[in-house]
Amino acid sequence: MNKLQQFLPMRRFMNCWVSAQGVKKIMLLELLLAVVIAPAFAVADPNIQLDMQVKKEIIVEENGQEVTQWIDADEVLPGEKLKYTVRYVNMGDEPATQVRIENPIPELSVYVTDSASGVGSIIVFSADGGAKYDPAEQVTYEVAVFGGGKDQRIAKPERFTNIRWLIEQVPPGSEGEVSFQVLVQ
Repeated sequence: MNKLQQFLPMRRFMNCWVSAQGVKKIMLLELLLAVVIAPAFAVADPNIQLDMQVKKEIIVEENGQEVTQWIDADEVLPGEKLKYTVRYVNMGDEPATQVRIENPIPELSVYVTDSASGVGSIIVFSADGGAKYDPAEQVTYEVAVFGGGKDQRIAKPERFTNIRWLIEQVPPGSEGEVSFQVLVQ
């Protein structure tokens, strides 16, 4: 082993030799990807089947114009925008009523203002981990104030922690989708 190898220990990682520092960076990026994508889940009525997709935004040039495209989010880096889409279908024989689909805003990301959508749904948000939901302009969070006590403040979209879609009724065999976007920190 030469002197350089003593100061920069090399490790075999993913079929190539990488310094210990490089392995740490690769593992950090993998952890970031896992944290941003993996915790995204949704809950709904037992007859409602859910399927989630995560895409990332890229800008490409077509005919001299910049065009936005959404591609599979296989790799994610800070500063990138992700779009979560939850498709739902009623697999039951009866209409599903008062359907509630919930999603946390993934850690290490912030909600993109006004990006939540869902045809025929009411969209509400939480800034306290899902304990309380309100329309976007009414979401509050609690802060400690000087001298003791607590105060309620209106939350800006970047403080949102969860999103909930409320759908009055989903007939048997019917399907739809809800979505939102985040910026990776």
